[in-house]
Amino acid sequence: MFQTKKPPTPILNQEDIYQLLVKKEWASLLSFVWQNPSLIDSDPIIKHAVATCETEFFSNLERETDKEKLVNTLETFHLLHTGHKYHLAEDKFRIVIVELVKLWRDKNLEQAYSRAKNFPDDEVCRAIIKEYEDSLPKQVLHSQSHIIQVTENKNILNADGRRTLFKSLQEREFFGAVRDEFPMFTVYPNVGLSSIIEFKLVKDSLSSAEKDFFFKGVVDCVVFDHHDLYLPKFFYELDSVFHDNPEQKQKDQYKDKILAAAGQKLLRIRRTNEKQNRGDFAKLIRDITEKNNV
Repeated sequence: MFQTKKPPTPILNQEDIYQLLVKKEWASLLSFVWQNPSLIDSDPIIKHAVATCETEFFSNLERETDKEKLVNTLETFHLLHTGHKYHLAEDKFRIVIVELVKLWRDKNLEQAYSRAKNFPDDEVCRAIIKEYEDSLPKQVLHSQSHIIQVTENKNILNADGRRTLFKSLQEREFFGAVRDEFPMFTVYPNVGLSSIIEFKLVKDSLSSAEKDFFFKGVVDCVVFDHHDLYLPKFFYELDSVFHDNPEQKQKDQYKDKILAAAGQKLLRIRRTNEKQNRGDFAKLIRDITEKNNV
């Protein structure tokens, strides 16, 4: 990424100026002018130095191979011109802008865009303006547009990539049963562990593998108390034969450990036949809630 160099120590004598000209340290010379703009008109040495700098720089612009040096000099010319401290002819200022747009294009599109707006009629600038504005979300107009901004994504394909929130009919029936039994609370399925457990309070109790799983794992069903800042109240896992897989067993152990470290009880439920339905799940939840003071 290009960086703008810090302004140098102010030049105190003619020899300093001469050395900058010899070494073609244009950005340093121009930075001094930025700090001391009045000297352009009052000091003939400075005036001559800046004129030489401008002539030499633009004459050799295409031969400059040091991109960072180039962008620093161009940015300093841009700063001087727009700050009304040194005036460039329009053709020179256009060159400054177009070159900056080219240099910033692959590094920072927003920076390139901010420069391109100076000459929207230029082909290079016009292309960058279009590219940047096309990358922005589409503004959605509505009755409160003056106080609330709404945007939507662009380039929406003619496709339907949605999927149901539930992985199986069993999950859907279980979720419905939990919601039936807790009508005064809010129930969500597949809730990320990192959304409901405070990591900093459990991390010291977890292994490296458990910490890694913390940011990937989800709880099948969580009951939230929306009357109390949506704090999670009950945690349920709906197991199946899939959980007999050694890898899944390991993940289940991680999840149990994380909830335990957070001082929370995780109830694992596994039906024994396909006949058990939403009503059976509802009765089960009701029973364990009443009998075990969950």
